[in-house]
Amino acid sequence: MPPLTRTTGLERYVEGLQEMADIVGVDHVSIGTDQHVTPGSVPDYTQWVHLVAAMLRGGFAAEEAGKIAGGNYMRIFRAAVG
Repeated sequence: MPPLTRTTGLERYVEGLQEMADIVGVDHVSIGTDQHVTPGSVPDYTQWVHLVAAMLRGGFAAEEAGKIAGGNYMRIFRAAVG
């Protein structure tokens, strides 16, 4: 197996997001902010844009990427706290 690079790490991560979206629907997938879960994919928040770009390259529409990158979380947060 080749060494994990940021590009392959992001591509693999996006594939996992797509699998989840295929199963439960894009409205129920969200990315956590704990960076320890995705080592090598997004080392810190300044790199978040690269994850969104990888999602767009991976076939997500802009609206879907927005939901997964924070929109779904905010929808649930607002519903929970009013």
